[in-house]
Amino acid sequence: MVNFGKSTFVIVSVLNLFAGTLAAPAPVPEPTDYLSLIKTAPGLPTPRELGLTNEDFTKPIPGKTVQVHAMKPHSSSSNRSGKTELAALEVREALNKRYNPVCWPGQRQCDLSDALACYRYLNLLGSQRCVVNPLTDRIRMCGIGTCNWYGRAEIVRNGASSPCADVARGGLWVTSNCRTGARGLVAGSNAAWGNGNLLVDIRGD
Repeated sequence: MVNFGKSTFVIVSVLNLFAGTLAAPAPVPEPTDYLSLIKTAPGLPTPRELGLTNEDFTKPIPGKTVQVHAMKPHSSSSNRSGKTELAALEVREALNKRYNPVCWPGQRQCDLSDALACYRYLNLLGSQRCVVNPLTDRIRMCGIGTCNWYGRAEIVRNGASSPCADVARGGLWVTSNCRTGARGLVAGSNAAWGNGNLLVDIRGD
């Protein structure tokens, strides 16, 4: 003989447990510890050395981005050797031309929040120089997780250098214009602000 009273009690208990599970609040995700996760280029200070906090990496980003414009060429002295003059001319031409920014939807992409964390870090460095040494293929200016901001010189043998805030400003075009997917994945390239010889690549690796 089936004990209906006991069976009913068991069913009600299971339903109450299931309802309680549904009603339980979702766990709050742990905040990202940017101070520990951000990787910097050799010679650049870490976020901790700058006295930054994790809150500095969650501040609003400027909503308007501007196309990178080239710097005006500097006049050269007449006593330079032919080789030095040619190198200087090539650099001026690279600075003068406009770099056409590009999105890379086919490349491995960055999580947008990670890419923006690197933007904030580089922007907060201000006038600190971000340098790509001569004959260097590229250098990672900032990285977090699998997201990296690379700097590379258009004229590899001469290297390139710009204030890190200008590197950040150039990369901001990528984070603003190259978003794909619901999560906002990004990858692309743009020149540092005012320097067509320093290219900023944002990609996942």
